[in-house]
Amino acid sequence: MLKNFIAGLAFVAGLTAADSALALGGNGKTSASFNVSIAGVRAGRMDISSNVSGKSYGVDVHLRSTGLVAAVATYKFKSSSRGTRTGDRYSPTRYKENSDTGKRKNNITITYSGGVPKPSVTSPAPALGGSGQKGTVDPGTAAFATYRDRTKAELCNTRLVIYDGKRRTRLTMRPGKITSTSATCNGTFERLGGFTKKKMAEGTRFPMTVTYKASGGVYKVQSVVVKSERGRATFTRR
Repeated sequence: MLKNFIAGLAFVAGLTAADSALALGGNGKTSASFNVSIAGVRAGRMDISSNVSGKSYGVDVHLRSTGLVAAVATYKFKSSSRGTRTGDRYSPTRYKENSDTGKRKNNITITYSGGVPKPSVTSPAPALGGSGQKGTVDPGTAAFATYRDRTKAELCNTRLVIYDGKRRTRLTMRPGKITSTSATCNGTFERLGGFTKKKMAEGTRFPMTVTYKASGGVYKVQSVVVKSERGRATFTRR
């Protein structure tokens, strides 16, 4: 579940900056941290750091199992993304991922040319090649686009098609209840291609909820909940 979630959207958010400033996604170096629970059981921790300068961004994501779960199910995921952003449009230039589920390791680099991703590895079947994935974003970029702190006008506008070098997914958010002090965005995470028949049979559309708390006109992610075939995955801001 954690691997599929990260591959689809790699969700994360934030830490210690003052309420009047962006804690994640503002100019300069920022960072964030979430506790991760699966079906109500504490399973891990996810950290993200970003470095933004003008239109350029860099995002590093680190997810790993912790506590009792780590003793029986080791999980490690690290990714690094680089690219440019204009408004809500993201153009990644490079993505690198290293992960270890305890059963399978994955090391992949994706470079981009004219918006077309070129993965260093495309296997095993039914993995999708990069030639038909023009305009997609990588999982790390998706994390940044979805979880960065934002203004009220920017809430619930996320529309992303994500390609991790093997699979194609889509993330769509729509407005829920929005006030001057809090907000809820409802969304859907969809499997589109590159998944096995077994995975597709288990489900292709998974509902999501993102909640925010606002202070000084800045809305900061407090929690993300995704429902899947393996139960509810919850990311709670530390």
